[in-house]
Amino acid sequence: MNETVKQKITTVSAIYLTETFFSRKMWIHIFLLKTEKWLTKTQDFLSRAIRTIVKSFSVMIVPMLRMTELK
Repeated sequence: MNETVKQKITTVSAIYLTETFFSRKMWIHIFLLKTEKWLTKTQDFLSRAIRTIVKSFSVMIVPMLRMTELK
């Protein structure tokens, strides 16, 4: 194999490795972004659920406490 063919093969393999590395990095980046969005949605959902539970609990408990005070 002469020198120019070796150089071309080296260049092509280097380009291929760089492309695969960056495409994998992009996929990891996209996956992390999607995970972050999902976690944010889950956190919003949980905080809304907890607020609703606390509100309904206070709506139920406060009148019961007032009833016991009146007795």
